[in-house]
Amino acid sequence: MLIDFLKNSGVQRVAMSQVRLLFNPVRLNANDPADNADLIFLRDGLDILLPKLAVIIHRLSRFAVEYKELPTLGYTHYQPAQLITVGRRAAQWIQDLM
Repeated sequence: MLIDFLKNSGVQRVAMSQVRLLFNPVRLNANDPADNADLIFLRDGLDILLPKLAVIIHRLSRFAVEYKELPTLGYTHYQPAQLITVGRRAAQWIQDLM
């Protein structure tokens, strides 16, 4: 089919890049299949990870509500700083996960 097309169009010599252009109109390169595979792996991984993360966030939120009035020391640069509640600290952990 390609040979007939080239003969009928009067083309004497065709570069391989021109042949690729005829059969590959979206102009994919060699990295595109790998890039697409990476996106599929990320999507599938998130399908596994997100439900588990939702369970952890739900459990931490219940923990935060339960201990919202229990005081503890807050830390700044691993040094004791001011008072904070355990519930507030758990809420900060939730924020880090989001």
